[in-house]
Amino acid sequence: MNETIKFHHVARAFYFEPLALEQSAMLACHMYLWPRITGQVQDSAPLTASAADGPTSPQHVKATGGSAHMRKQIAMPAMQSNGPFAPTTILDPSYYWTIDGKPGIAVIPLNGMISKGASPFAEACMGALNPDRISHALNQALAAKDIKTIVLDIGSPGGRTTATPELAALVKQATQTRGKTVYAFTDTHIASAAEWIASQCDEVIMTGSASLGSIGTYLAFLNPKVAMQMQGYALELFSQGTHKALGMPGRDLTQADREYLQGTVDKCNAEFIAAVKSGRPKASEESLRDAKMYAADDAIRHGLADGIVSSWDEFVSLL
Repeated sequence: MNETIKFHHVARAFYFEPLALEQSAMLACHMYLWPRITGQVQDSAPLTASAADGPTSPQHVKATGGSAHMRKQIAMPAMQSNGPFAPTTILDPSYYWTIDGKPGIAVIPLNGMISKGASPFAEACMGALNPDRISHALNQALAAKDIKTIVLDIGSPGGRTTATPELAALVKQATQTRGKTVYAFTDTHIASAAEWIASQCDEVIMTGSASLGSIGTYLAFLNPKVAMQMQGYALELFSQGTHKALGMPGRDLTQADREYLQGTVDKCNAEFIAAVKSGRPKASEESLRDAKMYAADDAIRHGLADGIVSSWDEFVSLL
């Protein structure tokens, strides 16, 4: 019970709000979260790490040695650690990074599961992505007069829908800003909430083995009533309000609860579909209906992408 109270924000975000998250990612998260939220596992440290524990390594300094082949993974300012007892020095406040020889291009990485409020620790070590980080980077790139091209470098299964519509709207605003062109690029995958965002770009470019899609929204409700009964205890609930205590372990869903939850999903999904239709007017009805992931050639055929390249380097050479 203590763990359930301690992580109520995690439970609400993952189990009681609509998700636009590719299903395999949802299953992986559930298998990790559920035993910790319900107190079956006590290793709470990864879920409660301080935001101050975030990474401080430079993100705009050219990679060398064993990481020279890697693109920047997190949108953050370039920082230099001055030792355990000295303040960190900010070398460059820009959250985006630029390409050698092409200073007019701002690259903003979007890697991981989109989760409003995720700490820097969760982003660096647990595969989360706080959309506020991306919004900040976008605003910086929009304000920079020397930046003419913005690239969203995406590798994300989607995630929470909280803050996703606002971030997608900001991307749309960027495409309508005079003198700015916005591209989405992936050589891995763009799914669900990430597709919501990418669909607002001027163009979407993929490598041949990458995938894109999973347009849809869902809410997965779990009721451990039977497990509780097998352990010898049951819920006695006293409440007022039609949906009060909805999601309380052992409380069955009423028909009114089901209609309410389905309504939240329907409303969110309608907003998702409307955004994709606006950003990708040639998107097929099948792609908007069936929540499928598409390989690059099929993504183009269904109106979700615009071109295929062999690599990031080829994509950059064409900008």
